[in-house]
Amino acid sequence: MENKKNRKYNILILGMGSNVSQGIFKALHSITGVSLHIVGACISKSSVGLFMCDESVIMPLAGEDGFVTWYINICNDKNIDMVFTGVEENIDALVRNREFIEKSCNAKFVYPEEEIWNIGFDKYDTCQWLKKNGIPYPDFALASDDKGLSELIMRVGFPLIAKPRRGKSSAGIITAHSLKDLMAVIGNDEYVVQECVGDEDSEYTIGCYFTMDGALKSKITLHRYLKNGTTSIAEIVQDKDIDKVIDMVADNIKTRGPLNIQMRKRFDGTPVCFEWNVRYSGATAIRNHFGFRDVEAALREDVLSENIDDCFEMQKSGFAIRYDAEMYFPDRNLKEVQGEW
Repeated sequence: MENKKNRKYNILILGMGSNVSQGIFKALHSITGVSLHIVGACISKSSVGLFMCDESVIMPLAGEDGFVTWYINICNDKNIDMVFTGVEENIDALVRNREFIEKSCNAKFVYPEEEIWNIGFDKYDTCQWLKKNGIPYPDFALASDDKGLSELIMRVGFPLIAKPRRGKSSAGIITAHSLKDLMAVIGNDEYVVQECVGDEDSEYTIGCYFTMDGALKSKITLHRYLKNGTTSIAEIVQDKDIDKVIDMVADNIKTRGPLNIQMRKRFDGTPVCFEWNVRYSGATAIRNHFGFRDVEAALREDVLSENIDDCFEMQKSGFAIRYDAEMYFPDRNLKEVQGEW
């Protein structure tokens, strides 16, 4: 029998222009005791993430007709053992074509259940799910529901937060301090309007990992500050009230691998879950550094069939500050390098 420790594993990361996929790369790059060959894929030849990897390829948009065929071919041609991505559009395409993909290639991907993926992918459906399951949620209404929106304003007043139902980061988000501010989205079925819970200083991002049989293995809570919709400063916190809400979410979700939960606290200290996604987070690299190694856990559990207890030996305190950095390529020509792909 082949000794798994003595072979090199081929990993494909989709969407290397995304800070989430770049965080996944950093987490994989930190693994010891396993030899990895990382293939990075992106739609843009100028993506800095492509220059991080052992090998790089250009990929089509996930919404294009040829994406699934491309994905299967690249996995087979490169003998890919496992695939990761932080791009929601990629995950959506893989989830919706799971049956065909799994019949056509052997690469592992941690698929969330399609029903759960759809709920987390849509912020309005997420609010409905939270309400249905008795989990603290922000009051909400569809921007196209005139009656529901009027009642929401009567109940909670302004400010309100208007979000694209399927948006990401801070793209398209409007903080409405009056009805005039809401006029840009009123009648738009693709927007949900939510109660504004707490403030920017009361936001938390929580990473959870579920084993391949669906059990919650571990969790980590970071108090975070945002810049351009992603975490810029993050500090580990221990909070029993937040833990209770996390457990309520976890008890009602059937999933495998990563779950990323966003919360804010009301001014009375009550934690409110306003979003969750069954995918890796923009804080993946930070969590990994502090001992919550969910990317490594997925690889060890799903590909290597190993125990993952030591993937969650976490620090109890610490903080991280994110900053911009550069990569340098002396004596190289950008167009020449891009032409190699």
